Amino acid sequence: MVIGSWIVSAISFVYFIFLCIYTGIGVSQDYLWFLAAVFFALTGFGLRYAQQHPTRWALRFQVTTSVILIVWAIVILVIQFLVVVEASKKVEPGLDYVIVLGGRIKENGTPSKALRERLDMVVDYARDNQDTYFVLSGGRGEDEPCTEAEGMAEYLIEEGVRKDRLLVELQSRNTHQNIWYSKALIEKNIQDNLGTMNGNLGDNVGPVLVAEEKPKRIGILTSDFHLFRAMGLARKAEYREFYGISAKCDVWLYLHFAMRETLAILKDKFMGYM
Repeated sequence: MVIGSWIVSAISFVYFIFLCIYTGIGVSQDYLWFLAAVFFALTGFGLRYAQQHPTRWALRFQVTTSVILIVWAIVILVIQFLVVVEASKKVEPGLDYVIVLGGRIKENGTPSKALRERLDMVVDYARDNQDTYFVLSGGRGEDEPCTEAEGMAEYLIEEGVRKDRLLVELQSRNTHQNIWYSKALIEKNIQDNLGTMNGNLGDNVGPVLVAEEKPKRIGILTSDFHLFRAMGLARKAEYREFYGISAKCDVWLYLHFAMRETLAILKDKFMGYM
């Protein structure tokens, strides 16, 4: 366990340096790998000290630490298994709306690589499904030149997606808000269209009964590592008929995103969002 802790510490530190070089310190929460390196290094020294000074408290420390690390490893494996299963599901065609979750917009106004992968999926889906509307969800971060929704809209229009197929949600600051605010925007769009239809009936038609409209089929498009949490949040938000669409992320960054997402899933579960 001592050697294992030091190995994990070394790997975490090397990966932290790699992230800083590869992304230019541009990946959210990359400092977690530095903290992990320090934590596992100290854990290794603590376990080594406990082995060299075998007291009752030292034994308790070894057992407790070992149990915590094993349980944490199991939690990570289980969550990542669920993430992979969700991301591997087949893309559902012919959806009424697809919610596209936002990502970082660079200082020059272009989408980050992870966000660009999502948007390229939108371009492909829009070409094959001409009646689908796309809800672009994302507010403006502190270091972003515009809202994520506006940045996504500009990219998609340049790629040939018609402007009248895009709805922008400009207020959300996290995935939880993405899901709820997008749902509200879709419901408003449906009601506006229904109002237009009823208005076209004319005054001479008389009273009419409108049957309950069948549930709209909604897709949620985000990166593969992120889809499981987004679907859980949508389920909690009482989406009626919804499907996931996953976009691939940079293979070199997947480990970082997977670990970060594990923490986010646990947090949202604890907060009751999932």
